[in-house]
Amino acid sequence: MAHSGHVGSLVNAPEIVEARIKVWRECGYNTSEAARRLKHPDGRPMDRATLINTIRRAHEMGLVEDDEMRPANVPLAIEFSTALDRKRERYANKSLKGTWRKPSLIHVAEGPFILKIFGDPHLDADGCDVDLFCEEWLKMDEAKAIYGLCVGDFFNNWIRALSHLWKGEGDPSDAWTIFAYLMEERGGALLAACSGNHDDWTNGPYDPIELLMRQNGVRYRKGAISCLLSNGTNSFTIAMRHKWRGNSMYSAAHGLLRGAMYGWNDDLLIGGHTHQSEARHYVDAKTGNISQLLQIEAFKRFDDYVDVHGFMGPSIAPVANYVVDPSKPRTSPDRAKLIWDHDEAADYLAFLRKRAT
Repeated sequence: MAHSGHVGSLVNAPEIVEARIKVWRECGYNTSEAARRLKHPDGRPMDRATLINTIRRAHEMGLVEDDEMRPANVPLAIEFSTALDRKRERYANKSLKGTWRKPSLIHVAEGPFILKIFGDPHLDADGCDVDLFCEEWLKMDEAKAIYGLCVGDFFNNWIRALSHLWKGEGDPSDAWTIFAYLMEERGGALLAACSGNHDDWTNGPYDPIELLMRQNGVRYRKGAISCLLSNGTNSFTIAMRHKWRGNSMYSAAHGLLRGAMYGWNDDLLIGGHTHQSEARHYVDAKTGNISQLLQIEAFKRFDDYVDVHGFMGPSIAPVANYVVDPSKPRTSPDRAKLIWDHDEAADYLAFLRKRAT
């Protein structure tokens, strides 16, 4: 104990305190830097807390002026505060934008309407049924309350390690010309779309697909999008993902069913990516609300990858038509009726709209 008292007296000796304060001033009042340079009388490295206590002792002894007793590392503290403010602002902007769970409000015509669901187009693939795509795309018509949705993968977009897959394929600029024309003709009737994994490979200064979508007022989001369609009186909700989590050999729509069971109780859940088709529904056990589930295949009819690996997924059609009557309750199976043939869907829509008047 006597030894400890002697060391404590030595530490508080004016000459020791003055020596430490001198180093502290030489370091521009940077406490951490000064502590790294100093040592205890017995040779041990000095920690920052000890130097802070020494500074306070020096102030009591009159060796440090009042204006020198400022917060340590003031420049760093200011930088921290500024950086924190910037991060808070960016987080607030991100929160305002939300995740794909935050629905985009889209206004549609009063009364019943048609939703045409387009599977993965892959327009730059030679195996894409471009005639069918153009034919169905041009059937969208805002004036007739016939709208569209697309699950993404508008192009193969082979890049980097996959660029060798362009070998034997036609000029991809033809596909871009066709798509640009179709967007000009009917882009206003396309309500929403999400990007697919092929679309996300674009790494240029801007995304040309997103640019076309924005120019035509289409709600567009990476990977997935949630929409709330409103006709002024009633609403209809949609959850669309390029790829839903979950696979099953027994059901192409297993990922959508899993999503519905996990709480996605939208009117319509849509998925793509797997180039398979299946339509089913999910009924919430508590409310009786019905969610329509649609896994939609691609317009890419001929695919070497599928041939080589022997994939045999279920196939119906790469475009589907839902005739929606949002005035019907969520428990009604006729709130959204799936009709694969466009003309039959249009006839049914005409019947519903005439009856509504």
